[in-house]
Amino acid sequence: DDPLFFELFRSAMQSVGVSLCRMLMFPLDDESKSFLLDADIILLSGGDTGSGWSIFKENNLQPIIESCYQNVAVITGISAGAIQLGPLGWREEKKDGISTYSTFQLHDYIVSPHDEENGWQTLKKLVMQTGKSGLAIPFGGGVRLAPNSPPCSIKGPAYVFTPGESEPSKKCLPMCFEYCL
Repeated sequence: DDPLFFELFRSAMQSVGVSLCRMLMFPLDDESKSFLLDADIILLSGGDTGSGWSIFKENNLQPIIESCYQNVAVITGISAGAIQLGPLGWREEKKDGISTYSTFQLHDYIVSPHDEENGWQTLKKLVMQTGKSGLAIPFGGGVRLAPNSPPCSIKGPAYVFTPGESEPSKKCLPMCFEYCL
């Protein structure tokens, strides 16, 4: 909900010819809901993953985003927004380890942005606990996920962790060679 980040997004979109952009505030009024349902590009921005997810749930945004996705809108996430597009988010609890919660589930990868300093430890634990593969996205990088295509990295290396017998295996994702809006 930070207007500064929205202005960065709007500027980037205008540089590629997208001029109609709107920052949506909650609760959504009918006009904003209609705008969202007709959008070709949707950005879920960063912040606190759990707090953002709570706002989405309180405002019944999951069926709206799923409808947009099924109608082929390009949905992108930055930081917490990238996590929310996958199957789960998490909270690190001091006593009990990691607690997880379901998110949009638009793809099957657990997403962990900019945790390279910690060696992706939380992502590795989640990969082993859930049996799902995970995407490790270093600060400043990105990953493209498209239906019926393998993931690829944008603007620098990114990694996929897959469950192994005692620990996950790590592979570098190939670079994307196509960019489309």
